[in-house]
Amino acid sequence: MFKDRIVGFEWVEASSLIDNADNVRLHPDEQKTAMKGLLEEIGFADAIVVRKIEEGYQILDGHMRKSLLGDEKVPVVIVDLNDEEAASFLLTFDPVKALADKNQERVDSLLERAFAQTGAVREMLNGMVKGETKAAPMPKGGNSTRARVETLSVGKYRVQLTNAESAKLTLIARRYCENTGSYLDFVSWILKRVKENRAAHGLPVGGSEGSGVQPAQD
Repeated sequence: MFKDRIVGFEWVEASSLIDNADNVRLHPDEQKTAMKGLLEEIGFADAIVVRKIEEGYQILDGHMRKSLLGDEKVPVVIVDLNDEEAASFLLTFDPVKALADKNQERVDSLLERAFAQTGAVREMLNGMVKGETKAAPMPKGGNSTRARVETLSVGKYRVQLTNAESAKLTLIARRYCENTGSYLDFVSWILKRVKENRAAHGLPVGGSEGSGVQPAQD
């Protein structure tokens, strides 16, 4: 049987938590921006891990969240670890998780369903579609709470893409390249699929009704 080291759960002010001087993690600005976006979109779905020391609650996992949340109350899981065990936790908690491989088919399936309203989170999801894991930095002066609007320009027309459409189109393009070895004739392939789909549903093959395109505005 494994030992249960969890001794409590509380909501406390983030600013009251004590930073761990042995913390080995460095958090770049783009990671902080993505974390802030996730907190704004989803809220608290995980707790900060702390242990009780003489001065109060010392952080073992959650320094970045503490730095972002100020006096806001946050959920904390309290564990009973001594100094040596805390050192092992700090060194191994993230690296052990990083050893896991990913099932790419399931990642692709989740990407098709995931929706991100916050720009930084959306950039991170798009990066996953492209085989990356690092969140892209927000543009200078950008607003992390507003989604970036993407458009697809075709001649004089401009089509606005939703978050889901952008992720799906990127995923389809990647799969096309994996199957054919390049992006050559990708648009022709898309148009052929559209033509076949319209024909299958008895729609005019050359029609533009319901296309959702709008002339570009100068």
